[in-house]
Amino acid sequence: TREIQVDATEFKFTPGDQTFKAGEKIKVTVTNKGTVDHTWVLTDSSNKELFKMTIPVGKTVSQDLTVPTTPGAYIIVCDIAGHKEAGMTAKATVQ
Repeated sequence: TREIQVDATEFKFTPGDQTFKAGEKIKVTVTNKGTVDHTWVLTDSSNKELFKMTIPVGKTVSQDLTVPTTPGAYIIVCDIAGHKEAGMTAKATVQ
């Protein structure tokens, strides 16, 4: 299991864009360094939620993700109202 570590702030993920292997098992660890709650949500191109974690202010949360088996372009977003619109998105590429 590979681990990725991401920081969430207003209104971005660092690092943002991610590349995964199809079907890979990933431990996603997100630290919320912002001043409001955030989420880290993986969606497909039709905006269907595939994976979601909620990270309260000042907390670090880890969750296991099994990457989709279909290669292509996916999207990472914070789905809290207004955050995606403020630019809290990133690209996920599944190879």
